[in-house]
This record gives sequence, structure tokens and C-alpha cells, in this order.
Amino acid sequence: MASKQDIELIKRYAPILWLHEDDAFLPEDCAVMEKLAKVGTSKEDMKPFTLDELGDLKNSEKYYLDIPEIDFNNFGMGSDYEGPKMGPEALSAQVRNKFGNNPLLDPN
Repeated sequence: MASKQDIELIKRYAPILWLHEDDAFLPEDCAVMEKLAKVGTSKEDMKPFTLDELGDLKNSEKYYLDIPEIDFNNFGMGSDYEGPKMGPEALSAQVRNKFGNNPLLDPN
């Protein structure tokens, strides 16, 4: 049983996940991020990681996770995405196409 302090920490740092009703979403194993993402405290020091290493990061609150193939700042502009839409919808479509695991969208 988790202590009261543990429960407070869980509630404080619980991720907020919002899914649009039209999004095709299937949960993905966190280990997938080991292959795709990098962590660091600045753009200059981003590096690959393993999930086991994340718990040992000193000053972990200063780190952030980045998926280099996705241009979050420009919503896909300057990335491989080309199409009629730009903005969050375009970025969402790009991420679904590249990394989605929904067999209805990508039978392979």
C-alpha cells in the first residue's frame, strides 16, 4: 500500500492525457521511446537514453524529452510533412503516420 506521501506525489505528477474523440489511439509501450526520443537539459546536450537510466538522473526536473523527427515548435513546418494542413492537426497526422500503432490505420 502506498503511503500518504506517495499518493500525494502520484497525484501531483500524474500525467494529463487528453484524446480527441476522432483520434485513433492505442497505448504504446514506453520502451518505444528508447528508440525514438532523446533526453537532455538543453538542445545541445540531448542524448539517447534507456528507461532504467531515467530514475538516476540528477536534477531530473531540469530534463525534457524530445522526439527529434518531430518539429513541435513549428507544428511540422520544416519537417518531412507536406500537405494542405499546418498547425497542430498536421503535426498530429504526421505523428500518427510515423509512429502510430493502430492496425486499422496501418496494417503493417
